[in-house]
Amino acid sequence: MGEIKNRQRPDSVDAAMELTAPSGNTDSILHYMGLAIDRSNLYSKDALIKLLDTCGGLDSTLDKVRDTYTERFGNQLIWKYPFSDSMQDGGTIIPVQEGFLFLPYNCVFEHGGARYQLSGAELLSAEDIRTLQTECRAYMDGLLSALRDMEHTMQARPATQYAGTQGNCSMNSQLAASEQDGADTCPCSLQENELRQYVVTIEEHISQAFPIAAVDISTAMEEAEKQYCCGSLVVDPSQPTARLMMAQEKDGGEETEWREF
Repeated sequence: MGEIKNRQRPDSVDAAMELTAPSGNTDSILHYMGLAIDRSNLYSKDALIKLLDTCGGLDSTLDKVRDTYTERFGNQLIWKYPFSDSMQDGGTIIPVQEGFLFLPYNCVFEHGGARYQLSGAELLSAEDIRTLQTECRAYMDGLLSALRDMEHTMQARPATQYAGTQGNCSMNSQLAASEQDGADTCPCSLQENELRQYVVTIEEHISQAFPIAAVDISTAMEEAEKQYCCGSLVVDPSQPTARLMMAQEKDGGEETEWREF
């Protein structure tokens, strides 16, 4: 990866950071992240690209835009989108007066951060945004599923203690499975008239994705909960995505962790 050719920074970078508003947009409101934003307080697409081209098309330059937006709106409003086929590049989404600008990058430097491909900058259409949502959701759903598997696997590992009148013994989940196959894994077996009562709970998880239109993610969650409670959103019966089991002594005392089976 080659070195970045340093650009000659102007003496008055702060002056280049000033926001300018084209006429006719002063009353236009952008609803975004729970805020009603006057578009005239945002950078225009051309002004933002010119700033990056002049001061260096790097994430360190974009930090100045983040600071400006944070000062004006209490939130930087800018999101990194780090998903791609190679998972080595991605883009950044920035609200501007014309809509939402996508700045792609294909390399990241230790000093300066992402280097943006300004020639590839484009305003996102509704279809573009739907595509980004699909890509992001597919990756995150897969990651969350894998993490759930990891969690359930680790929960099943602790040894379960069983006490008898002739002494104590412990078995982990693998030894318990061997016992089911007929192997005598523990010498301290209970007589039939000494069997204890346990309650075994089995839990099944199913899931379904629903499209929700909302101004921000927290509002989307609230709307989904409301629609679910009133019966508008119904999870269709399907094969469980996870099955969990736990056991506890009926009169209290011994209890196992939840484990997947």
